[in-house]
Amino acid sequence: MIATTEMEARHPIPGCSYSIHASSIDDIEAGKPAGPRIKYARIGDRVLHQWHCDDQMYGILISNCYVTDGFGKRSEVIDSNGCSIDPILITGIRYSPDLQRAYGESMVFKFADRPGVWFFCQIQMCMKKEGMCSGITVKYFLKNKN
Repeated sequence: MIATTEMEARHPIPGCSYSIHASSIDDIEAGKPAGPRIKYARIGDRVLHQWHCDDQMYGILISNCYVTDGFGKRSEVIDSNGCSIDPILITGIRYSPDLQRAYGESMVFKFADRPGVWFFCQIQMCMKKEGMCSGITVKYFLKNKN
């Protein structure tokens, strides 16, 4: 009789980041890197939202995003399937071919009589190995210029 051994494997949770850039999806599709990160912007400026997770083992899906004024007002912008609720507030999310980056474009907006807005999103992860991301990630990829 062959003895059995219980094995356990763990992989650390990847580091993920969210940033806003002075750039556009057109720039990304043209093979340019995202422009500089911004800290401040004017109402109406076009900006690029970028989500990035640094582990090549995982793909990401951005979902359940909302924006709040920090004082109780809240507006949903991305639904539970990763689709834009209002393309005027933020475009449909697009993904890099490796599924490690996601991008959305918007014009800067704010709530009336409030100094700023805060974005909150869920990042769902899937293991890319053996197609485990199929059916989870949105089928809207950036053009691969390579």
